[in-house]
Amino acid sequence: NEQNTLRWEDAPDTLAGLIRQAGHQSPAGWAVVVGITGPVGSGKTTLAHRLGGTVVSTDHYLPDYAGLPEHERDEPRHADLATLAEHLAALRAGRGIEMPEW
Repeated sequence: NEQNTLRWEDAPDTLAGLIRQAGHQSPAGWAVVVGITGPVGSGKTTLAHRLGGTVVSTDHYLPDYAGLPEHERDEPRHADLATLAEHLAALRAGRGIEMPEW
């Protein structure tokens, strides 16, 4: 469980190389799925778009905010994580999905 730190400027190229390497090791027809986490405003979406490919944001699997009190809006228990997991599995297997519009 070694942790590596990348400079922001180096991250897209370094990660793209690792993704290509993982793609060569994946079963035929399977896509590589990369998870990017971090706090709000940390550059997750920017990095995902710089890496290319299909970007699936967990924001699309959040609940309808109109029906929730403001203090509960970002709690994971309200997100549709089961559908997110199904969609990621489908994408990894090379199938399409209909991502919800948030």
